[in-house]
Amino acid sequence: MNTFALAVAVVLAVLGALAPRTARAATLPIGIHLPFLQIPEADDIVKVIRLLEPDLQALSSTHSFRLVYNSTNTSLVASSGAMLHGALNLGYLGVIGDMYSSQTIPQALDATYLKVFMCSGSASASALSDDDYLYLYRTIADDPQQGTVLALFIRNMGWARVNIFFSTSTYGESVSQGFVAAASSANLTISSMLPFNPAARDFVPQVTAASNSGTLIHVIAATPDEAAPLLKAAKAAGLVGPENVWIGPEAFTLALSGGSKAAADPETAAILSAGFFFVRPVEDSGNAKAKAFRTKWSAAYPAKPVPAYGFLYRDCLFSLAEGLLGLINKYGLSRVVNRQYELDTNELVTNFLGVSGDITFDVQGNRVQAFEIVNLQGALTSPVVTHTIASNRTILAVTAPRFASGTAAVPSDRIAQVMLLAQWTSPGCIVLAAVTVAMILAILATDAYLFLNKTVPQVRHLSFPFLNLICVGCVVTLASTLMSIGTPNAGQCIASLWIFAFGFEMVVGASIAKAYRIWTIFENKSLVKVSGINDRMLFGGVGGILALQSILLVVWTAGGAPVPQLVSARTYYYVTCRSADPAFHTALTVSTLVYNGALLLVFLFLAFKTRHVSSSYNESKYMHLAGQTIALSAIVITAFALFDFGAAQLTAFYVKHAMILFAVAATFFALVGRLAIDVRASNKSKSLTSTGNNTSRGQQQGGGGQGGTSGSTSNLSTTWMAKGTFPVRQAGLISQWRSTRVQVFAMDGQMSFIPNTSTPTSTVSIGFVLDLTTTLVNPTPPGSPHCIEVLAQGKSWLVQFETDRDRKKWADLLCSIATTTASSKGRSGSKNTLNGSRATGLNGSEPVLNTAAAGSPTARKSIGATAAIISGSHSGNPAGV
Repeated sequence: MNTFALAVAVVLAVLGALAPRTARAATLPIGIHLPFLQIPEADDIVKVIRLLEPDLQALSSTHSFRLVYNSTNTSLVASSGAMLHGALNLGYLGVIGDMYSSQTIPQALDATYLKVFMCSGSASASALSDDDYLYLYRTIADDPQQGTVLALFIRNMGWARVNIFFSTSTYGESVSQGFVAAASSANLTISSMLPFNPAARDFVPQVTAASNSGTLIHVIAATPDEAAPLLKAAKAAGLVGPENVWIGPEAFTLALSGGSKAAADPETAAILSAGFFFVRPVEDSGNAKAKAFRTKWSAAYPAKPVPAYGFLYRDCLFSLAEGLLGLINKYGLSRVVNRQYELDTNELVTNFLGVSGDITFDVQGNRVQAFEIVNLQGALTSPVVTHTIASNRTILAVTAPRFASGTAAVPSDRIAQVMLLAQWTSPGCIVLAAVTVAMILAILATDAYLFLNKTVPQVRHLSFPFLNLICVGCVVTLASTLMSIGTPNAGQCIASLWIFAFGFEMVVGASIAKAYRIWTIFENKSLVKVSGINDRMLFGGVGGILALQSILLVVWTAGGAPVPQLVSARTYYYVTCRSADPAFHTALTVSTLVYNGALLLVFLFLAFKTRHVSSSYNESKYMHLAGQTIALSAIVITAFALFDFGAAQLTAFYVKHAMILFAVAATFFALVGRLAIDVRASNKSKSLTSTGNNTSRGQQQGGGGQGGTSGSTSNLSTTWMAKGTFPVRQAGLISQWRSTRVQVFAMDGQMSFIPNTSTPTSTVSIGFVLDLTTTLVNPTPPGSPHCIEVLAQGKSWLVQFETDRDRKKWADLLCSIATTTASSKGRSGSKNTLNGSRATGLNGSEPVLNTAAAGSPTARKSIGATAAIISGSHSGNPAGV
């Protein structure tokens, strides 16, 4: 007996051990958290769940499910409170919801802490893919997938530009971020990113920016109710119509419901029904489960279609219930009911087949889903699917779309724009380039000519190395114009900046060096103080100028180099070079302008201070003219380079570079070019000089007769007349040597200049006579060997002789017979100290001979001292300017 009882006990124990652990029946609570009291679409989803509740109870013969319906009222506080109350007080094992991402996020965070599983069929925010939401899964794809599908559709339609409006809500920002990331991969250009607050009343800034962009394809990342006021503002601004296309995310599925606020508004409904597109996930897969569900719904609600997200929430409900049953079977009822586990959704649910098709999850737990493009072609209740996009992202056209024009003709992605870019093929740029190249060749040819004649006094005294540097600077500046033609790339943006800055500073730096040398010489009472000023020191200064600019440009290039940036307006576009950081770009631009402006002011100051120093020696007047030209041109060039001239941008480009060409041409001619003309004319005059002086010597004999002089030829200062034919040049910006008959009448105190009748093409005036009693004479003008300078009536003339002996004879004659007004009437442009007194000339421009006392030994000694200082024979004077 005892043995039999023991055997029975053992068998019962074994059978008990083998029996399923789910034998004890339990009611499993699941919360339904949706804003069904406020949102009609949410109430329709509740209808779906209630309809399927009997099927849910049939999943298990042992356990049952208790569904607790709790309206979250679209409130963050109410949503979080519903989760806490349900988990702590009602024993929730799972939650279905919420409808919107903004309410789902706080509940999902609470669910992770409380270990309550959660599933949503509509919340698609990308933030819900983070690791903080371990107990949440979704049967709808996340927003980045929507972005990819939107970009694929737009690109498939042949469009390349798009504006994107996005709500500042969680949903709007999530969809926009997904689209922006996908647009880059699809090579789409986002013309404007336009956030808006749905609660705002003023959308003028957004619609104005979109209108100015000229782009006609608009993506709006928002729910229908959020988008409604902005769509109305867009229509008022002319952005809704035959030329425009509007595309929305899957949330616009809600607009198909008769209970939607947007759909109930006639104006919004009219906008949407006129060719609006939106993307939505595929819900009805058409499989056996989907057909059964649709049949069940139609039987219960024959006049109403399955609501939006109904299929997805059906899959949520059944996958969550089946998952909980699986966990109870695996871990036991007690552990599941008390949530005594460390799990995530991977243990609850894996890939499965639902009414919405194959539900597969990626590594982040997001469903990989097929989508379709819906086109509203009339009534909102009759949407048309035009394209399907499979889960592998292949796109298939299903039905021809209909746009706001009422036709299937695909609109352009933007209105016709004018390209405001200077292209090599345009006539204007061809002319600009041709003139620029011609100027470069002329400058190089001039530089080469001066190099071959660098020993000529005019070139030697003006310092050929600095003349050469000015030529190089002009060429470099012109090269920047050539680099500005065409569509710029990153390399051109950087190179043109460096080249233009260096070209400008080579010209200005060399001019500063030349003007500084003159100013230092003539501002010092003792020439010993300037004996250390030489080319090496001055070139070092120019190098320092370039080095400081190089530091600025290196900082600019390294910290945020200018890159091509598209500037697009409604009717035009162009490309400009700017740094990515506007503040950095402005700071470096201002720094460069201030630095170069300071250099220009220094040049203007030195040129002004030395403007009255003899031009035949140091070209001071020409440097002053060049400085003024550069300053005025720089103001115009800076204005046209920095300001946005809108539709006149191309005109501004041509004006800017025409001004650059003018500034370079005028500066080059004033500082270098005129010198080449002078050297050329001087070389031509050598033969005229020989003929004129031979004639002069033959005519300098006693008695009357042609060219005769009265008195001893050995001392011309005692003769009563002298005449001869010599090269004569009047001082001026453009002047040439002319063969001229020169006569001195001692008895009358007059000197005449008559054009040589053997040169009928001469442009010299018919002739004129000077009163020697009001004339100043410089017997040794600096930089003009074998010449005498005659100054009267505010003008000056150079008379060139073949030899210095002939020059001295004529100088002695003029000094012995001429008188002049007091030289102290002129104003001094320099401060030279000559024999203890200031030497001034006509208008204070240069030291000259006072002929009133020219015959005296003291005066002749003073003249010699003056000539020595100006010509550079003094030991303290530098070699040239």
